[in-house]
Amino acid sequence: MLRTLQAQCLGKHRFRYSVYPYHGTWFSAKVHQQAYQHNVPCRAVQHAAKKGWLNPNLSFVSVEPDNLVISAVKKADNENAMVIRLYNLIANETEGKVKLFRPIARAEVTYLSEKTWEANLQDSLKMESEYSILVRLKGFQIMTLKLLFN
Repeated sequence: MLRTLQAQCLGKHRFRYSVYPYHGTWFSAKVHQQAYQHNVPCRAVQHAAKKGWLNPNLSFVSVEPDNLVISAVKKADNENAMVIRLYNLIANETEGKVKLFRPIARAEVTYLSEKTWEANLQDSLKMESEYSILVRLKGFQIMTLKLLFN
């Protein structure tokens, strides 16, 4: 047990760590993906069977290129919409793509509170198709998207 004299961290604590040897840069070796998989392991949930067909290659949501990372996906608080938070891992501005499993009617950049951001940041978004949005993030920028569906 670690002693935490005069600290607020009383009690037992468990730690996990990992060593990941690689060649090249941390980015080219995708160390960030290994770290994320270590810290946030995949959790499978089984649901009751439904009628219908589901494509075995279907992805709920995906983002590219590799330096854009999705950190949260949730239902919007006050409307029937999805909120996706993503960030840029690197210092360079990046153009990327967010793809979804169902058609998107409208996409907006929002504050963390889900209120729509001013118009100048809306220029960072562009609908590519009914299933994908093009995004532009500055270096290390965090972006919150609100997606409304048909």
